[in-house]
Amino acid sequence: MAWVYAELAKEAAKRGGPVALRYFYRSQGIVIGSVLTGGAIAGTVAYDKWSKRRSAVAVEPVGESTTESAAGADAQETRHG
Repeated sequence: MAWVYAELAKEAAKRGGPVALRYFYRSQGIVIGSVLTGGAIAGTVAYDKWSKRRSAVAVEPVGESTTESAAGADAQETRHG
């Protein structure tokens, strides 16, 4: 336990005292927290864009190939008829 206290005392002296040390570590926490929050927001936005793009692709009409084959069948009937 004495070793931990000695390390803390050295760190506090380097930073300008115990109050400065406390504010230094608080600001570190704020920076880390803001980075995590920003990452979460960016992930949510990216997921929303991805899911909208994916749902737009799934809704596209599939009837183009069906329309072409039906038109081809009508054209053959008129030639023979």
